[in-house]
Amino acid sequence: MWTPHQVVSFARSQWEVLAPFLSRSKPREYRFRELPDKMIMPFTALESIGAGGYGHADIYHGEIHPQHHNFPVGLFVVKSIRINGPEADQFEKEVRMLRRVCANEHIVDPLEAYRHRGAYHLLLPRAECDLEVYWKEVDHGGLRTNTAFLLSWMAQQCGGLASGLNQIHHHLTTSMSSLFQRTAERLSLGVSRKRAVLPSPDAPRRHKFHGAHGDVKPSNILWFPGPTANGTLKITDFGAGDYSDTESTRRSSDPVPFTPSYQPPERALDIDDEIDVSWAYDVWRLGCVYSEFATWYGGGYPMVDKFTRSRRPAHADRGGAPFFELGADGKAVVKPAVEEVKLIPPSSTVVIPERDAV
Repeated sequence: MWTPHQVVSFARSQWEVLAPFLSRSKPREYRFRELPDKMIMPFTALESIGAGGYGHADIYHGEIHPQHHNFPVGLFVVKSIRINGPEADQFEKEVRMLRRVCANEHIVDPLEAYRHRGAYHLLLPRAECDLEVYWKEVDHGGLRTNTAFLLSWMAQQCGGLASGLNQIHHHLTTSMSSLFQRTAERLSLGVSRKRAVLPSPDAPRRHKFHGAHGDVKPSNILWFPGPTANGTLKITDFGAGDYSDTESTRRSSDPVPFTPSYQPPERALDIDDEIDVSWAYDVWRLGCVYSEFATWYGGGYPMVDKFTRSRRPAHADRGGAPFFELGADGKAVVKPAVEEVKLIPPSSTVVIPERDAV
């Protein structure tokens, strides 16, 4: 017969041996779980690296005990945000969007989402760096020794990023309402819902919905090593995105943050700020990234930095560096510095100086 003290001690100590096993049954599928607050997560290392894209999210680099997961990676990122925090809706939205689009190899592949100790947590594979850091730190000169290979890789990655955005922009579903019934799809109910799987191409009664990422930029594109020699680029951070049954997502009562350098002309001309997220905005932003990618090819990160400075307004040492300007007639025109980014055939093996790149 246990004494009251032994019962209390057992109830408290049992959690030390009940750490969860984090897993998924199929590639590119993940679930949402509600975990008891007393449960101890199987992280052997967890280091805070600051705030995430929401501003109020906490981002951690972590390692999980090898006997407590079956993921093909060993290093992880944990994105956490308080359930009652001001940015919780954006976090929930990101999880919902990733469930629908993560089948694309150029979109970051989430591993698991869970609720624990008053916060939502999204577990992701840890990238080596984002695209902006890649441009800064990669051995650009070494890559340029095989120009044809580098051009081929860049073309593949640019095409892959476009396919990833297309997956977001044109989502097929067998449900006319599943994208919009937020109360039925709150993460708090996720534990009782089946795992979301993209419909097969021949699924009946398919319906098309239009999504938008909302903040495409180099720092939201991650670089992962493999499977090709130069690695793979993947789109991340969907907190500013949304889905709609039209080609624009109008949310006048819920404006989203944006990066000034990559804002499209429509945003500058939108006096009422009615259209906050649009697939067309994503296309513009991706084009800006392509322009910087071509610039990096031509002269490495010093040329990217020069390109940025050349787009800034006169007498501005910092801040946004948009790719367009408004003329005297109020119409938007591409800045001269952007026009200088020239194209050459992808099969060329000639080393091109300056920004005359792919």
